[in-house]
Amino acid sequence: MSNPSKIEVTRERIHHVLWDLAAKHAGKDREQITPEIRLIQDLGFDSLGTVEFTMELEEELGLDSLEGFAEDPLTTLGEMERRLCERLLK
Repeated sequence: MSNPSKIEVTRERIHHVLWDLAAKHAGKDREQITPEIRLIQDLGFDSLGTVEFTMELEEELGLDSLEGFAEDPLTTLGEMERRLCERLLK
């Protein structure tokens, strides 16, 4: 029996969640968020902002642990999206 409250994770859902959370935490419009944006270098996330972003991402996508996922200052949102798709859409 399926759980009706569980949200299906799709490539589109991953993209939507990443872009929305990045915009929210950076105080920007979603339209300003592009695949080349880096959370730390471009959006100015500090360590607390990165942890909060990661925790919300885990909650929205139903993941257990993304520890270290967004800590590299050179990692772009596009790279994060690709890695999440690889992990979740096997």
